[in-house]
Amino acid sequence: ATGLMNMKTVRWDAEILELTGINQDRLSRIVSVREIFRGPAGFPQLKNTPFVIGGSDGAMANIGASSQKDALVVSIGTSSAVRIIVRSPVTDPQMRSFCYHIRDDQYLLGGASNNGAIVLQWLRENFLMAPESMPHLLSLASGVKAGSDGLIFLPYILGERAPLWNAAAKGVLFGLSVNHTRAHAIRAAMAGVIFCVYAIGEAILEERNIGMIHVTGGFAQNDLWVQMLSDIFNLPVKVSETIENAAWGAVKMGIEALEMDPPGQEKVLKTFSPSPENHLLYQQQFKKFQRLYGELKNEF
Repeated sequence: ATGLMNMKTVRWDAEILELTGINQDRLSRIVSVREIFRGPAGFPQLKNTPFVIGGSDGAMANIGASSQKDALVVSIGTSSAVRIIVRSPVTDPQMRSFCYHIRDDQYLLGGASNNGAIVLQWLRENFLMAPESMPHLLSLASGVKAGSDGLIFLPYILGERAPLWNAAAKGVLFGLSVNHTRAHAIRAAMAGVIFCVYAIGEAILEERNIGMIHVTGGFAQNDLWVQMLSDIFNLPVKVSETIENAAWGAVKMGIEALEMDPPGQEKVLKTFSPSPENHLLYQQQFKKFQRLYGELKNEF
């Protein structure tokens, strides 16, 4: 993730180091995600405890979410991300995505958005100033039909990373009328967050076909939000019994490194199927979402 490593050789890149003026002696030794270290000398109680180096939270989330090849994993916590494990390095000429080496012949292709559940928290605390709990507000959104009666929320309250890379991007609530309620605003914000995720998904799936999405993060506990994800992507979505997949992926790496018996398949708690009617509506709305950003980009 430093940008100093050659993904093909999994070694520090001599040309990049020369350009940056960084000596390789200043850098850590690159090791396998299965590398085992023993407890530090300052903690004799841990001298026989194996420490497995593992990897980043994003990589571990994908490993934890599914053992299947080509599994698209969507994570929405405070921020959000879309990631897929691929078999060779991928670089996007438009720089819409990242690609990191995970292990062996596996690379993590994806992108991250600044705007996840933090948008709903901001909406509740600073805009609606609602005393109700977040679960209650999200339940209000279920009373509003898909498309929020034309209300569109560009949720760029923190600027945006992939695929826009625009720190100046701003939030926009577009299409307000006297008939809209706070429930409409909540549902429009939920859709806006998924639209950000969908934009990343479009960029990384241009030349890939997938049949399923796996989800992780706090949003996976809200059925409406997961259903919206399914409708917008027009793909079935699986929710595992364990939604903290980054932690579970780290456990799996430890089990693998210590050559213990592998865990069983991830238990699927729920599967959501897309609504073709809602998908068509969201496709139309997503195109307007993109046009609005394009028209307002220079005004930001």
